[in-house]
Amino acid sequence: MHENVSDPYTLSVGPASPAAGEEVEPNDQVASANTIVVGVPMTGTLGWVRDVDMFCIAPGTPAIRWKVRDTTRDLGVALEATPMAGALEGAPVRVHVGSSGKMGANDAHSPWKSAPIAPDGDTPRCLRLRAAPNPWANNAPAVPSGATEPYTVEAELAL
Repeated sequence: MHENVSDPYTLSVGPASPAAGEEVEPNDQVASANTIVVGVPMTGTLGWVRDVDMFCIAPGTPAIRWKVRDTTRDLGVALEATPMAGALEGAPVRVHVGSSGKMGANDAHSPWKSAPIAPDGDTPRCLRLRAAPNPWANNAPAVPSGATEPYTVEAELAL
């Protein structure tokens, strides 16, 4: 069967209704981040090369901790979580599942929890997730590709 580029076709565009707890694109920046509510986990994927998923806690929320749970990823790829306060970035952490490499200051086993993050006026408190090369893999790609492996992110009250 062959398709001719001059054949007629129809494209339909309409509003989407994401399932509760699913991240929505675009969400690569604070301005378009998914708003997350304490105690309500959200699931997402990093679907393409250099995909970034951003989550921000609603203003007025007391001190929180980010919690990230990952699943096994392709060899050479790790999920990188970076807490942010406004334009200030915290230290990125590679979240590993079932890995047996040497844990460094920027490595953690899944699930990873951040240090408490207190509110600071109107400064947004966000978490950036993206794929990063896994330093424990022999042939880690320079630029990790996207994939369908899901992750879960949650904000917990820091008591």
